[in-house]
Amino acid sequence: MGEVALVKRADGALMPAANIDIEIVSNWKVGSAYKVNAIKMNPRALEFHRLYWAGLIGLTLEYWQPAGGLIGPSEKKVFQGLVAYGERQGINSEGLKQFINMYAQDLKSRRAGNVEVPHKSKEALHEWIKEEAGLYDLVLTPNGTKRVTKSINFNSMKEEDFRAFYKKAFSVCWSFILTKTFDDPEQAENAINQLIAMG
Repeated sequence: MGEVALVKRADGALMPAANIDIEIVSNWKVGSAYKVNAIKMNPRALEFHRLYWAGLIGLTLEYWQPAGGLIGPSEKKVFQGLVAYGERQGINSEGLKQFINMYAQDLKSRRAGNVEVPHKSKEALHEWIKEEAGLYDLVLTPNGTKRVTKSINFNSMKEEDFRAFYKKAFSVCWSFILTKTFDDPEQAENAINQLIAMG
């Protein structure tokens, strides 16, 4: 169900603090009871919450196009290696690239019939960002070492800790997703600020 941030209105009603909170609450069934463990957020924590969830996560989710995982990274490396090998052997690389792309599309189509592609979500994106930003502990399990992501409780984060985490998180989103849409980081930051203003 997830953690949700609520803001108390003048009339006593509680309303979601950001778009992520609106999404969580929209999944609650009318007439059903929900137990909420209330922790007062300081104003700075609420600002962090909005900047990260409504801004960075919201923008990144909007432009993230999941590849579906139908062709794995190792297969992509093999395809790239074939093109490089072909170039070294004097084979027309454009023709070889076209042939490999056609093969990859055919492979995706055949696999798509057998594989259910998962839907993208803010929570999954959040976990991926934390892992890519290095915010995890290594835990030894019977299957080997596993990465377990750490919590980012904005209420207990000092401002400098949040700024350091946010900088890494922005860098991850910029490097993997936002560079495909925006010309420079400043343009992406302006879009984030617009999202926060709307939320």
